[in-house]
Amino acid sequence: MMERGLSTDRWMVTGVLCVSLMTGAGVSHAEECYVPLASPIVEQAADSEDITISADEGEIKNRSYFSLQGGVELIQSGRIIHADKVIYDRQTEQLTASGEVHFQELNFDLTGQSATIDMATDRGVLTDVDYRLFDRRARGQAAQVELEGKERIHLKGASYTTCPPGQDDWMLSTRDLVLDRARDVGTAKHIVLRAGGVPVLYLPYLNFPLGNRKTGILFPDYSHSDSTGSTIAVPFYWNIAPHRDATITPRFMARRGSELLGEFRYLNPASRGQLNLEYLEHDDVYQDRRGLYQLKHQGTLGRGWYTDVGLKRVSDNDYLRDLGSNLAVTSTSYLEQMGEIGYGSRTLGVKLRAQDFQLLDTSIDPYRRLPQVLLRVSPQPALRGVHYDFAGEYVQFKRNQGLTGDRLDLYPALSYPLDGMSAYLHPRLGYRHTAYRLSDQASSSDDAPSRGLPVFSLDSGVFLERWFDTVQHPYLHSLEPRLYYLYVPYREQAGMIRDSNGNDAVFDTYVPDFSFEQMFRDNRFIGADRMGDANQATLALTSRLLDQQQGIEHVSVSIGRRYYLDDPRVSMPGSTDPAAPADIMAMLQANFLGHWRFDSLGQWDRDEDNLRKGRLNLLYRRDNQHVARLSFNYVRDTLKQSDLALRWPLVHRWSLFGRWQYSFDLDRTLEGFGGLEYNSCCWMTRIASRHYVLDSQGTTDTTFLLQVELKGLANVGTQMPGATDNDLFGY
Repeated sequence: MMERGLSTDRWMVTGVLCVSLMTGAGVSHAEECYVPLASPIVEQAADSEDITISADEGEIKNRSYFSLQGGVELIQSGRIIHADKVIYDRQTEQLTASGEVHFQELNFDLTGQSATIDMATDRGVLTDVDYRLFDRRARGQAAQVELEGKERIHLKGASYTTCPPGQDDWMLSTRDLVLDRARDVGTAKHIVLRAGGVPVLYLPYLNFPLGNRKTGILFPDYSHSDSTGSTIAVPFYWNIAPHRDATITPRFMARRGSELLGEFRYLNPASRGQLNLEYLEHDDVYQDRRGLYQLKHQGTLGRGWYTDVGLKRVSDNDYLRDLGSNLAVTSTSYLEQMGEIGYGSRTLGVKLRAQDFQLLDTSIDPYRRLPQVLLRVSPQPALRGVHYDFAGEYVQFKRNQGLTGDRLDLYPALSYPLDGMSAYLHPRLGYRHTAYRLSDQASSSDDAPSRGLPVFSLDSGVFLERWFDTVQHPYLHSLEPRLYYLYVPYREQAGMIRDSNGNDAVFDTYVPDFSFEQMFRDNRFIGADRMGDANQATLALTSRLLDQQQGIEHVSVSIGRRYYLDDPRVSMPGSTDPAAPADIMAMLQANFLGHWRFDSLGQWDRDEDNLRKGRLNLLYRRDNQHVARLSFNYVRDTLKQSDLALRWPLVHRWSLFGRWQYSFDLDRTLEGFGGLEYNSCCWMTRIASRHYVLDSQGTTDTTFLLQVELKGLANVGTQMPGATDNDLFGY
């Protein structure tokens, strides 16, 4: 029989079992894993307030007492009840179901032996329940489920897992589990975690967020290294506000003692940042108190204005060496403290910056910039095709002892760009004026030297293209010759700045690393203390092969060389080398066979007839799980270093990951990191080891790391630094 028209009767609770005990996790091998799905009937009925009742047979008394038997089904507002027998009293709004009772909503379903529901109050009890959480891919059992209104549900004698049925690799059991939707909080008492049926962890009490973040103790981290010994960290998460949180972590190190770590994060409409503090009252090895603080802040002030702050300091020069986690951290030579306020638009950029350093390597002593002002005006049309641009800098260089001073650098320029469909010609004329006011320089040197130089450049190029068809796609082949001429007259700059001992000096200028683009810059030095003289022409040729249909550049080959009409003479202090070799530069980039990418750059010394510098990078990436990269860097007589990184499946659910950096000139490993990962439907574990060089003396450290993730529950263990794609492959 069927009856409609009971849409005003509230006969079913809106239970909330749509969240898991902790944060959810993605599922690997999804095609093999347990994915419970809601009934299509529930989804179809989600917008209906009517009640649809069907049964094999039934009896109605006084139009208020319903007794239904055999395949009973009730559907209303995205909810379904199936049962062998249902009795419903419309006057008291009591519903009793028996036999196999199946209660389902969009996000969960419950299957029990009996159910009693008060439709007026949305309260009820189900017994001997099997439940499933659809959006968390979770399931479990409960001796009794109490529905306590639309927003609260109480499970007694409950279990929880995200493993497929019949594969209980891990299971959480609890005496009482309460999910309170109104407060967005879940609580559990007397929790036992079982792995493979064996109890491995007991907690007397646990509360956790149902959707939003929740204050509470997180699972511990474990690691072991030569420097710290066995280490256990127990994080406490504090959800201060929706846009602020903090993590306070006591860390217990077997060799060094107890340390307190803190992290505070904030995210405002116009700013974001993070503060980190670390404090070790007494290092049992170092025999003193130690610590670290770090602040990162970025903000916008409106109308193009912004702020940027980065501060980091440690208590002593060996802190990162002793307590760091990898080569990049332990090999840090200095820590920067920087504050910046600026304005940026399409045509104008202004920065006011202050920069200081904490030196960890006393062999270096970079200048502090207190302050530095930068001004940039992008090329703008002025008159009849003429464009102007401007770059300016004022900076005060500070140091505890020795040469200090102020520098003003002004660089206005005019250009007349001519651009056609297949060619361009860009003449540019500028004037660079640099002036100083020096202190603590050599007594015999000028305390206010200056330098002014005209700079003329002419950049030109042609684009030649042709189409050709293959069996698969049409391709575009381009040929792009480029000629760049640069003229800067010679001006003696050695001795313009002299330190207190009378030696030639610079504040912040250096010779940049080689690159193909460097051949087309107007100064072969980086920094205003040196302006390289030039009467030179750079001739280059680039050829590309593009698949227009797929938008892929398959091959790009470039070759170029500088031709000096006059020999360069300006050099860095302490050197007679003008850093302007007439070498041949070549660059090759290729994407091939769908998953391969090759990049290389070489600098060929024509005088010595051998390679001066070179680097190559070979990357294979079929998907996120099949990635391999091999890099090699070479600098003649200085550097021969390889870098191999890999993430690769082995056998069923097992995969390998790692990175190996090796120096051929030192004949040693700089850093080796590798591990194994097992990833199933409901849990994942990683075990890894890292061996790396701590300092220039060759001291090494070895660290062992363990991570366990129970999917749909929590992570147990370290965050496995070095195992991310950015750590391994740089993206």
